[in-house]
Amino acid sequence: MEEEEEEEDTSYMEEEEEEEEETFTLQVNTKPPVMEFLCKSVTYRYPNDIVLGSCNGLLYSSKGHCDDNTLFVIHPLRKECYELPPINIRNSYLRISVEETCGLGFDYSNNTFKMVSVVLREHVSGPNFYQVNEGIYTMVHVLGTDSWHKIPQVPSYPITGEGVFANGCLHWLTSNERYGDHSPYLGRKVVSFDVTNEKFGLINAPHGRPCGLVREQLVDLHGEVGYVYHIVNHSVEVWVLKERGWVMHCEFDQKWPLPSGVTKVLGLWNQNGDVLMTDKWKEIYVYNLESDSLDQAYFVGWEEKAAIDIRLYEISLFTARNWINN
Repeated sequence: MEEEEEEEDTSYMEEEEEEEEETFTLQVNTKPPVMEFLCKSVTYRYPNDIVLGSCNGLLYSSKGHCDDNTLFVIHPLRKECYELPPINIRNSYLRISVEETCGLGFDYSNNTFKMVSVVLREHVSGPNFYQVNEGIYTMVHVLGTDSWHKIPQVPSYPITGEGVFANGCLHWLTSNERYGDHSPYLGRKVVSFDVTNEKFGLINAPHGRPCGLVREQLVDLHGEVGYVYHIVNHSVEVWVLKERGWVMHCEFDQKWPLPSGVTKVLGLWNQNGDVLMTDKWKEIYVYNLESDSLDQAYFVGWEEKAAIDIRLYEISLFTARNWINN
């Protein structure tokens, strides 16, 4: 890991709204906190994602080498990086499996972070895809220790995508591969994992799968789990998981200035519930909940067009120093 010696500035990004032109800008100071670390360049299934996920202001990524499953936990503002020990299981599919199923959660009972990964023994497809309980492991690493431990619980369905931490649990979507008697019209369920009790659960989708080309996504919405249906080139639905079940947050058409193609929801832009989104070109858009309008946001002060992975960031009070020194 290499670090650039620059003065830290925890308020390096500001929001400005220009009412006259009805546009949004992201004001970036000339010297935001910079941290360089060895990480993956692409994921296997999500090539545009460098960061695999986040929890309580900490990000995590991986080296991304074909023969290495090492994960990193990163504190961007403190410029700290914690390398997890590798999972010692011989498996040619291990790196892909770890990247697709890992998730970082926080155990409030003892104030520790836990990294969870559901590891496949081998790639499974065909009619046996949904009966893989005998072929998977659930591995847990407590940050600050030097190893992973295996637990007996496994999810009832294969999982994939970013693990979203909220209300003491990690949440993943079930895999979008459909075989056997699993109907795609029922929608992709959500697998939950209680970080304290280390047990899995299952949550139904908000509703059945809409017609057309649909992309589902889980997202952190200010500490709550959001479920996104993107009916490509048609509309976007955003649902929020409450104590009584799924509640619709908003629904809007995919119209100008949103381009055609797949849109990714990044989270809630502000306390008003406005939705921040991006596309494959990493342009930024905001859906205004009150006015039911879409606007494009622009970076000001940072014009670099390199490959980027944009994330909403929550300032963390935790430090990685204790984990690194152990």
